Amino acid sequence: MRKLLIAAIIILGVLCITCEDSEYYARIELYNPDGYTVSYSGSFESDLVEKTEVSGETPAPYEIEVNPEGDHVKATFWKTGDDFTNELVIELIYRGVTRQSETVLTPYTDIVILECDIP
Repeated sequence: MRKLLIAAIIILGVLCITCEDSEYYARIELYNPDGYTVSYSGSFESDLVEKTEVSGETPAPYEIEVNPEGDHVKATFWKTGDDFTNELVIELIYRGVTRQSETVLTPYTDIVILECDIP
C-alpha cells in the first residue's frame, strides 16, 4: 500500500511538471511573496474553457486549457476578507513564461484583470 501511494505521488508530480510547460495549458498562479495566506475570489476563461469561478487561499495554481494555434485567456481576481497588509500576486503563465503579473493590496476594491493572446 505504501509503495502504491509513493508511486501515485511521483506520477502526479511528473504530470504537473509536464502540464506546466505544455503548449495546451496556461497557468494562473496566486501567491503572497512573503508566504502569508491571502484569501481571494475570481474567475478565469479561455476560448476553449467557459468562465470558471474560484475562491480560496494562497498559494493556489490553476491550469486552463488553451488552443496553441490561437486563443485568448482572461483572469479576473481580487482579495477578500479584511487583510489590508499582505499582497496578493497573480501571474498568468504560458509555456513557462510569465505573460502578465499584477499585485493587489486592498480587498474587494482592487480588481485585477489579466489577459493574453496565445501565441
